[in-house]
Amino acid sequence: MEYNPSPYVTWIKHLSDYRSDSDVLVEKDGGLEILVHPSHKPLFVPHTGSLYEVIDKEDKTVQLYFYSLAWIIPILTQSDEEKISAALGLVENIVDIAPEEERSGAWNMLWDDHAVCERLCVIIELLSNTQLFVSINKDKLERHLGKTYIFIEELVASDRWLNNNHRLFHFLASFVYHHYKNDSEKVEEFVGHISGFCHDLIDAETGFAREQCISYCFFDINVVEKVVNTVSGLSTYIGFDVDEIYEKLLHHVNAIAFPDDSLPACGDTPYGLKLSSFQKKYAIVDSLLHEHWIRLEKLGYYRGESEGKNVHFLMLSHNGESGHGHYSPLHVDVWLSNFGPILVDCGGPYKYGDKERYNWFRASRGHNAISFGNKDSHEIENINISTGSKRNCVLGFVKYTDGGHGRKFEAHDEGFIINDFVFLEDEWCVYYNFAPGLSLSLSSENNNELILESDKGGLVIIRCSSDDICFNVEMTKRCIGHSKFDYGPTLVLSSSSRVSFYSLRFDVIS
Repeated sequence: MEYNPSPYVTWIKHLSDYRSDSDVLVEKDGGLEILVHPSHKPLFVPHTGSLYEVIDKEDKTVQLYFYSLAWIIPILTQSDEEKISAALGLVENIVDIAPEEERSGAWNMLWDDHAVCERLCVIIELLSNTQLFVSINKDKLERHLGKTYIFIEELVASDRWLNNNHRLFHFLASFVYHHYKNDSEKVEEFVGHISGFCHDLIDAETGFAREQCISYCFFDINVVEKVVNTVSGLSTYIGFDVDEIYEKLLHHVNAIAFPDDSLPACGDTPYGLKLSSFQKKYAIVDSLLHEHWIRLEKLGYYRGESEGKNVHFLMLSHNGESGHGHYSPLHVDVWLSNFGPILVDCGGPYKYGDKERYNWFRASRGHNAISFGNKDSHEIENINISTGSKRNCVLGFVKYTDGGHGRKFEAHDEGFIINDFVFLEDEWCVYYNFAPGLSLSLSSENNNELILESDKGGLVIIRCSSDDICFNVEMTKRCIGHSKFDYGPTLVLSSSSRVSFYSLRFDVIS
């Protein structure tokens, strides 16, 4: 069978990452080995036992891609009839999973919204391919298709996904479903939803996604391009100039990067990400930097530098308003010349289902935002941030429902100062997270002084202005990729004495 995927499935991002000779399905003793995603290890599925229970023990991301069924597309492309038959048999086993088999209240990815949207499109692809009718139970797939679309209708009606790229999946899956059903009125309705959300998801002036996450800017523009191409491939036009907006993204991501091409690990962005050689071709001249920084402020990024450009910084206004955003109001990343990153965001996304994804990497403690009341996040009433005219300082204030936090950051060529203003009744703490490869220790000469050293010989002295602050140094995690982490030192400052002001001064010694 000669097969080429249709626009119903070509929008699925990772399909293009499979090599033409990938062993997507391999018969093993007692089961099948499935490469559910080209960037993950193969999944072994035994011939016997409960399929749901077997998959339930796997990593959440692997579950997602298994239940999406997208892995069957490269198998069809390779035209190996024996493997196609085995894969279609496994698809039938998946749609045969009965509700009573599912763990009550469990987070199994069978009905994860991402998996469901891809699965609906793959099922429609299978049903649309007349050459497969002898190999599949069409009635069974049609029943599962109907059940799946009812689930997607609930997703479309929910406000939970308003600031998340997954909403684009929900709209596109709905469009594909109605296109397959030849419902022209619904097709037109969802083309409108898709067009509107593309503009809602991505800021046309900067190319940045509104997900409070630098790495998802690239993911989102890529997904939007595939979605636009899918809709176009099904004879419908969406007015969204991907090429123009992508070029703007490349210019603005160059602007927000630090001088060593490192990117702040904002939101679900791995720590250590750098501009690629292709991306650096879109670097902008220094005279245009400030106007690019100003445009990024409406998206919660406040970028600046010292007058001599030895210190670079980025303050965030984000408080987890999007699915990939973190609780990081007034967090500051700092980069020093001849030293590199110093204060950093702990990054993400950590693996699905892991508690640390939420109580560390997304939590306020995973940033140098304030924490109080033993909570991982805090509701805010408003936040205001402004930068100095020379962009060498930034001032921000957060009004929480039960307190406030102000911060002034000043950059000088020989160091920087963080002034924190605290207005809380509770005990509070701030975790200042430093880059991996740095060491932090209390000075033996001064109780209010710490020494920060890099493995390259850099030395910074940190001095605190208050005697009423408790100091503690911990080693904490930085996310460097899915399920991967490194350690870096963290300075924990805390107080139960209602300290209303303190200053941290960072002086570069060498």
